[in-house]
Amino acid sequence: MQKKHFFSKYTKAASHKYTKAGLHNRTSLFLLTLVLVLGTALSGCGPAEEKIEEARQTYRKVTEANDAVVEAHNLITDASYDEELLALQQKAQAFENVNMYEMEEEEIDALIADMKDIITSYEEYLTTMQEVKAAEDAAVLVTIPVTLKNLSSLSFSSLFLAKQGDSSAVDLLTDLSAFGHGQDMHGLFIRRDVDNTPWILKLANADGQTYELTLPVETYTEAGVVLALSYDAETDTLSIGEYQEPEKPETTDIEEIPTGETSASEEAEGSENATSAEDTTSSEANETETENTP
Repeated sequence: MQKKHFFSKYTKAASHKYTKAGLHNRTSLFLLTLVLVLGTALSGCGPAEEKIEEARQTYRKVTEANDAVVEAHNLITDASYDEELLALQQKAQAFENVNMYEMEEEEIDALIADMKDIITSYEEYLTTMQEVKAAEDAAVLVTIPVTLKNLSSLSFSSLFLAKQGDSSAVDLLTDLSAFGHGQDMHGLFIRRDVDNTPWILKLANADGQTYELTLPVETYTEAGVVLALSYDAETDTLSIGEYQEPEKPETTDIEEIPTGETSASEEAEGSENATSAEDTTSSEANETETENTP
């Protein structure tokens, strides 16, 4: 009897490997399609057709479970499951070259049990993918307004502000004049994720010297933050920190006197003036009296 294969090998992206670079640049990961190769078999040879049909239906469920996981996996950014899914793919592909016409029914039963185990694994991964998707959807980015003050002695010709690892950042000083000493830059934003991924401020001066500063975004609030640049010429170090308003000098409180009222000092001064006037009058009277005495 000619050897026939129960499963044919069909992979839409046969060369695909579970790497994040490939996951989002494809139309599908892999599709395991069951094809029953029908041919002429000797009468009385091989397992019953009912058993073959049971295996065929079970394998169809394998492909359906696989497709569901592929679709769910395409919706997430987490790449930590790639190797595990690749291993599961390889197990599923092991069924492709099975010649069921040369197997005993007990062997087919064991094969069906193995396929059911694969289905269970796919279902567990599907649940995991759905949970990951829900967590990623819930990870709302927090927008933080930023004002940048240049308190350094440097002038910058380019300025980039982006999340660490983001290569798509653009120069915020394009078509603008240099960012010089004493200038403020408004309208900047940091979009913080749930992992508090640091943001990088990259600046360059007219000579092409670049500075990269890591921003501790976990300390910033939605109310916004004012950041100030400072420069140490001795060490050629550019630093950044939250701007602190200069302390105002202390002033002496002056007591306000309501209109119509007299302060104690004014009362004392008035009393002294009155006493002095009385003494002067008394002295003049005495002198007059003295002069008029016979």
